[in-house]
Formats: sequence, C-alpha cells, structure tokens
Amino acid sequence: MAKLSGIGLDIGSSAVRAAEVVNHGGHREIVKFAQVGLPAGAVIEGEIREPGAVAAAIKRLWAEGGFKRRAVVLGVSSQRAMVRQIEVPQMSPGELRSALRYQIGELLPIPVEQAVFDFAVLGPGEPGAEGATTRLLVAAAQQDIVKEAIGVVKRGGLRVRAVDPSPLALLRAFPPGPDGGLEAVVCLGAQLVVVGVRQGTTPRFLRTVTLNSGTETSRAALEPAQAVHGADEARRGLGGVGTGPRLDPVVEEVRSSIEYFLSHNQGEHLERVVVTGGAALTSGLVERIRAALHVPVTLATVGPKAVASQLKLSDEQMQEASVRWATAVGLALWKTAPGPAPSLLPAEIKERLHVQQALLGSAAGVMAVALGLGVVSYSGAQTASHVKAQIVNDNTQALALQGEIGRLSVVTRLRGQVVTQRQLAVTALQGDVAWVNLVHRIAAALPAGVTVTALGLARNPPVAASAAPVAAAGTGTSPYVGTISISGQTINGPKSVSAVIEALSAVRGVGAVWVPNTIKSAATPDGTGTSSGSATGSSVSRVSTVGSGTSGSPAAAGSSSAGSTSFTLDADITSAALDDRSAGLPGGGK
Repeated sequence: MAKLSGIGLDIGSSAVRAAEVVNHGGHREIVKFAQVGLPAGAVIEGEIREPGAVAAAIKRLWAEGGFKRRAVVLGVSSQRAMVRQIEVPQMSPGELRSALRYQIGELLPIPVEQAVFDFAVLGPGEPGAEGATTRLLVAAAQQDIVKEAIGVVKRGGLRVRAVDPSPLALLRAFPPGPDGGLEAVVCLGAQLVVVGVRQGTTPRFLRTVTLNSGTETSRAALEPAQAVHGADEARRGLGGVGTGPRLDPVVEEVRSSIEYFLSHNQGEHLERVVVTGGAALTSGLVERIRAALHVPVTLATVGPKAVASQLKLSDEQMQEASVRWATAVGLALWKTAPGPAPSLLPAEIKERLHVQQALLGSAAGVMAVALGLGVVSYSGAQTASHVKAQIVNDNTQALALQGEIGRLSVVTRLRGQVVTQRQLAVTALQGDVAWVNLVHRIAAALPAGVTVTALGLARNPPVAASAAPVAAAGTGTSPYVGTISISGQTINGPKSVSAVIEALSAVRGVGAVWVPNTIKSAATPDGTGTSSGSATGSSVSRVSTVGSGTSGSPAAAGSSSAGSTSFTLDADITSAALDDRSAGLPGGGK
C-alpha cells in the first residue's frame, strides 16, 4: 500500500511550526518536526501583523527542518474565525451551501460577502416541525485573515492546499478515549487558549479565548516558544512560573468554558480532560485544572508514533516538542484521520488549483507518451532489420501524442464554460432584494412600544430604462425597487407613530415613508378601549425620508395618552436594499 504523507503548518503567536506525518496502512508516524521563533508582535491573537517577519521564519523553518515537499495544510486560529454545530432542514449538498450563506451572517459579525466558509455533514439531526434535519459542522472565517495568511505562506516559498481551523486540527491530533465518551482537549498557547469538547471523533464545542498579551499573566504563564532546532538560540525554560495567582485567569478560562458547555447540555458529564500547549509543562498547572474541574486531567499524547532519534531531537527537545506540535500534527492529518475536515480555502484559489491539476495530469500523459517514443526509437535503432517497422511504430506513437495534445484543449473549453456559467449566475442574482437583511434592519429600528401586526413586502416588476421615471440626475431609472406595507399598534400615541416614521426613514434601503391611516383608541374604565377618532390617507400628506416629522402628518400632532393607536404605514424600497450576492461569486460581477 502506498504511503500517504501530509505537512501541517501552524503559525502561532510565538513561533511557526511544521510537522510531516506519514500514513501507511493506518499506521501513522511523525517523520519531521521543527519550529522557529517569531519576534514579539509579529502575530497577535492568531492574526499576522508583520508578514515579512513571518515569511522569513517560514523560509528558515523549511531550510532547518529538512522538509522536501512544499504543499501544506495551513491552520487558522482567530477571534474572527469560528466552528459551530448547527441543524438545518434536510436538503441536497448544493442547496445546503446556498442556505448556509444566509446563516453565516448570524454566526459571524461580518457581512457574508466578506466570509469564507465550508461545512461537513455529521449525520441526521433531531426531527423538527418541518420534517427531517441534518447536523452540520460549519467552519467560517473573515476572508481577509485567510487570504493574508495564504499570501504570507506563498512569500515563504510554500503552496497551501487546504486551510483548516486550528481547533479542529487540535482535536484530530489526539486519539479519542476507548469508550467514546465526552472529553475535553485544552491547548494553552502564547496568547490563545483553545477549549474543545468532543464525543468520539465528533466535535461538540470549540472555543478560542484571547488572553491580553500585555498582562503579567500572559507574559509569565504562557511564555514565548523556544526553537526546537537551532542551538545558536538561547533556550528559555518553563521554570519560575509557579502555581500562584498569576495562573488563576488561565485556569478560570478553562473552567468557565467547560461549565458553559455543560450548562447547555444538561445531564452530560466529562470523562476526562487532556492538556497540551506551551504552558502544559508548567509545574502544578495540571493539578490546578484538575482541582477546578473535579475530573481526571492528564497531559495529551498525540496519536502518531514519534521517535526522537529519527526526528534528530534530544530527549529534552522531544519533551518540549510533545506539547508544542499538536496543532501542526493535526493539520498534517487533514483528510487522512477520522473526523470532519472542512477547508476554508477561498473559491478562486480552489478553482486555480483544479486547473493546475488538470494541466499537470495532461502534461504527465504527454510526457509518458514522449518517453515511450524515445525508448522505442532507441531500441529499434540498435537493429537495422527493424528500421522499417520502427518507422511505422514511431508514426503511430506520434499520432497518439498529437491526440494527447489535442485533449489539452479541454482545459480552455472548460474555462470558457466556467466564465459563461458565472455570468449567467451573476445576471440571475442582480436586482434581487435582500429581504431578510432588510426586515432585520426594520425590526431593529422600530421604537419601543410598537407592535407590528402585519408586514407586506413587494418587488416592483422590471421596467425598461426608457419607460422608468427619472428620479436621479443622469440615471434615467427609478430609485425605487419595491414597496413595504406595515400595520401596527403603539401605546404611546401619535408621537410614537411619528417616531416610527423617523426611525424607518433612516433605515438603509428604505426611501419615502408615509402614513395613510391612523386610529386612536382611548382607554375606558374597564380597560377595553374605545375608538376616539381616525385620520385617513386623504388628510395625510406624503412624508419623505427628509421630512418625516412635518406637521402635515397626523402622526406629528397630539401627545401620548392612555389607549392605543393603530396605524398603517407604506414605504418605498430603494436600490440600497438590493442583494449583492453576485459580488460573492467567483469573479464577482465582472
């Protein structure tokens, strides 16, 4: 059976680390590991701040570590990256990806167009009101930090074949318990604390916590990494940290994260906790965590076999490496070890890799035929009696070679088809209104004391540019793309109706706002309320987004009193509410 190997690259806050793992028939072995320290501030809370320094460290890491291959699985760990388990209605994989675009905006505090995401199907979920569901593990990150990290790795002379969330890689590095029970894996880094809870190989909870790098705790308890290779560098030990109050914030973060998970999963309990990371060897730390959690706590041991002599490490270096290489080893096991393995590689980079692989495959076929031609020609030339037969054979092989070259044209045709399909998708998405985002903005803008009883949304049919009214100089088209109709009640009288108009007029995507009808109901002694009058649309002037509080609107008159006021509100939807999903497609709207 052929050996499969992978290299994981972990860009930490204090060092860059790489590990190469060979998988031969289920037997996994770490064959190379090295790390190179980073200057302070080069990477802060998992995000690269000094690309030049990190790229130089990667080059040095490859030279000193003796790595031959340059394709790596890159880890990303940041407060702007997350991994969540969710349940969605059962649907096809293609439909799942489209549906998740709307959920990512709720999981991350950034627009979906600025995020890159992927998912893995964990299995069937709990049946919902609408039928069967599917459990998904969703990984997402802000696109900027992913592209920045990929760019730095490229400057370091390497090629990224996948981007894996570092917390998932951390779980992958350690084999689960034999009983498949609930267990936690804790990694204490220079600036980040990662807490993962899993059941068997299925992640249940992942949390990345940032420790303030300027505090005494992070400087003392989570010390900078030392270089495993490179005797010219000063080696700093783990001693002197102690078990005093400086470790309290670290222990408290671990305890509160695990208690948060257990509080949302009543009736479950942890079987064990394994600890790794730069501070895992700190004297007394394991005991402190064990006392805080009241469960067995041990130092983690990675799954793949590691031999100090083969790795060219001393016993002291091996002990240090054993708590520092977990994430890099887990990244190297991407797609080869059990468990989910999503990739946050941006779509345009994936497409480029596919094209390159197709070209390499075709070129390899051409080279194989050409090599065969050379071998046959050389052998035939040794015997004069076979010259004529060789000529015929060479012509046949030449025709086969031309056929192989002709097959390369499929790459060009494929690219043209991709461009055409992309343009069709862009055209189909243009002009679509982002209804969900618009409704969320309207709901957030409504003042307190207002109850919406009915909501109507309508999209204006497309109109030829020549037939549309001129609403903006030089455009020749109407700025309104739809209408909104809202019916509601307020307990704060006409002034509250005026406040609704002012609030909605400021909502992005909402244009002219007017109230055609209000009905005031006065409270009676028995609390039921009676109608005390109404104002119809015939007596209300149209209120624009600038003049929403003019005296021409009945909502601007009167004062707050007992009882309730019912109102009907209409508004125009402007082009600012259009959905820009087309910009998120490969190639955007180009």
